[in-house]
Amino acid sequence: MIAALNLDSLELEKKKEKVDTTDEHEAFYKGGGKKNINFIYKNLKIPDRTEALQAGGTVKVRFIVNKEGQVTNVRIWKSVEFAFDEEVLRVVSSAQDWIPAIQRGKKVNAYREQPITISFK
Repeated sequence: MIAALNLDSLELEKKKEKVDTTDEHEAFYKGGGKKNINFIYKNLKIPDRTEALQAGGTVKVRFIVNKEGQVTNVRIWKSVEFAFDEEVLRVVSSAQDWIPAIQRGKKVNAYREQPITISFK
């Protein structure tokens, strides 16, 4: 038995649907990136342990900004030092002033990554 092919369906797959992306955007902090950075540095307290160890570097924290603009699922992606990592988790989790991402006209959950660097000189 010979399999039948529907060539019309192959042609439909080749046609690209134009998608209007004018109203699409990534999740962003109310007031912009500078306001987010100011919030983090204003609220971040360097743990005594981190300072005693002079443990510098860049923590990378990943999280989701959900459809309501809330920060959820906050996780350390790259660690510097345990106490500092915990402080970063606390501060990023408390930053709830986000505008959710929009895709195809609808609010969607979106991953974000925030690097936070600490150095001792």
